[in-house]
Amino acid sequence: MSQNGGPIISVASYRDGQKVRAQERASAPLAQIFDDIAASSDSYVVVADAREIGHAGKLFAQLALPEALKRDVMAPSPRPRVDKLGDTSVTVVRPASYSDEDERISLSTMHLVLTTNFLVVLHEGASTADGLFAAATPDILHYGTRSAYLHVLDRIAVDYLNVAEELTTDVDEIELQVFGGDMGAPEHIYRLGREVLELQRAVIPLADSLEDLAGEVEMEDTLDEALQLAVRHLQRKIQRSADRARELQDQLASILQVNAALIGQKQNEDMKKISAWAAILVVPTLVAGIYGMNFHNMPELGWRFGYPLSLALMAGLCLGLYAVFKRKNWL
Repeated sequence: MSQNGGPIISVASYRDGQKVRAQERASAPLAQIFDDIAASSDSYVVVADAREIGHAGKLFAQLALPEALKRDVMAPSPRPRVDKLGDTSVTVVRPASYSDEDERISLSTMHLVLTTNFLVVLHEGASTADGLFAAATPDILHYGTRSAYLHVLDRIAVDYLNVAEELTTDVDEIELQVFGGDMGAPEHIYRLGREVLELQRAVIPLADSLEDLAGEVEMEDTLDEALQLAVRHLQRKIQRSADRARELQDQLASILQVNAALIGQKQNEDMKKISAWAAILVVPTLVAGIYGMNFHNMPELGWRFGYPLSLALMAGLCLGLYAVFKRKNWL
């Protein structure tokens, strides 16, 4: 944050894919930089790390951003989308990272403002332009702002695939947890289901928007074939992430059903055991209850062998019932 309260913005200028200038400035002094580069059609500026979108009004004024698209950037809704008006577009994406230790997805909000000569990246806690394009080669950046725009989205798409892979590993571990009889599995399933839902909210709307964008790109006969190919590759990566997120949700739902079935089966087995033992214990209770009434005319009360016979009868019946239930696998 600069001393005047505005955001620090990293500015990098490229020509033919090669960086020719890079600096970090506050938003107010950028007018001269934009004026210098506006006259050159073979170079562009990448602006990153605008930490507070509310301070970006001056920047948008210098870019002559249409009012409709400006509202898109300033709007609080983080829903991923691509809005296009002429040669200018605003893309909202939700970059993702995954903490395997906490099993939590962290999502931030990134706005990409694309014009003919400028790409403006507004990202919560973003890196500098050098950080965003550390892995970019001159070939990648050769085609100007569109190729830079696709490079940023491609990095985000790769992160989505990595997050989906991490989630897949954790979901596979849940399967082992369920079949191992862990009673804490349902809570684990619900927790991961919430993270999969977060990934879906970030990826699926973007996949739908990129599908429309890819259709528009296919209609542009003048667009370089390399850029068309890059758009198709990006679309496939995002779609793979969206499909994987859906698959993970279905997999978790199936695991939850299996877990419920296993719990039901275990409860059924427990009920069989309880019922069997209850039936066995009813025999001595019944015999003892009858002979405990102490009526004068009850048979065997005065018989010498009545007591040991009643004990033997109770033991024999209990053992017989135990053998029956054991044979039926109730015990």
